[in-house]
Amino acid sequence: PTSPTSPMSPREVLEWELKEGEKLSHKIGLFFEICDPRKVQDAFLILGTHCLATIAVLNVMFARIISLGHGIGEEIEAVAGSHIEPVLHMILPGRHHKWAPMIVRYVSSTIGCTIAFFAEGLLHAFHSALRGGTMMARMMFRYIAKKKGRAYDERDSEMDEVLGWAFALIGMFMQISVGFLIAFPFNLLTWPISLLEWLVRVCLSSPHKWH
Repeated sequence: PTSPTSPMSPREVLEWELKEGEKLSHKIGLFFEICDPRKVQDAFLILGTHCLATIAVLNVMFARIISLGHGIGEEIEAVAGSHIEPVLHMILPGRHHKWAPMIVRYVSSTIGCTIAFFAEGLLHAFHSALRGGTMMARMMFRYIAKKKGRAYDERDSEMDEVLGWAFALIGMFMQISVGFLIAFPFNLLTWPISLLEWLVRVCLSSPHKWH
């Protein structure tokens, strides 16, 4: 058992905890006894190399989105600046009027980056939905053909693409309706992936992270 099921004296609790500690030590010792150190080292090296390569690629994408966001922000600032700065002059004390242009600039850049990230998310979501819908449609037609004892060739018909687009639109609508979040209870199964995604975002958003 993993925990005592009946009231125990302090001595019995201590003995039980020592037994659990011995089990853990035995499992750790068994791990080091069975595993090949060279294979473990190679696995960690490969994993680290792939992680760094993934972060490098995503870092370029991140920089591209930020650049697009700043471009959108400049356009917003050019249009809204002349209307928002007078309002800030009315709100801020006279000695703080010099901060109005900077406030407009940063707010515009924030809005622009938000739009850029949302648009990029839409593109990736649509691409994923389209690929998933097409795969689902082709697997369905392949299953039907197998049940009928026929061979299925995706080049013979365009129905799989049509049905795949339909599945993609349905999937896209569902993703938008939940705000691109994983709905309960599926998020209980995918929380390690969500945690990994959060860690990657932290690595990408940390300024001068390797300096």
